[in-house]
Amino acid sequence: MNKIYNYRKALKEDILNYIKDNDVLDYKYESAHELHEILNDELWGSNIVGNDGDYYASAEKCEEYLAGNLSLGLNAVKDLGADFENIPVDPKETVQYLDCMIRLHLLWDCIWDALKELGFKEDYE
Repeated sequence: MNKIYNYRKALKEDILNYIKDNDVLDYKYESAHELHEILNDELWGSNIVGNDGDYYASAEKCEEYLAGNLSLGLNAVKDLGADFENIPVDPKETVQYLDCMIRLHLLWDCIWDALKELGFKEDYE
């Protein structure tokens, strides 16, 4: 039996790598909230979520990731306010689109997960 891909864990690791690779912690931030907002803005349109005009993973990989996560993809599309009629018809594009929607949907929480792992605390409600 194949293991179900853990989007939350994978995205958190991608965010941690981004922080490390881009020396994000070398700068001083007013608060963890400010750092979170900056990361959210930077990553929303990035290859980390596949929302930069070019999906970060192949259709085959995305199909593998979606196995067991299809409901998460559909919930992400719904929660982000995307129109189901705009889901690409081409099967390869569809799996990449859903994969991207999941990553966008989880981005906010996964940034906090990464920051908490680095010792930051949420400093606002």
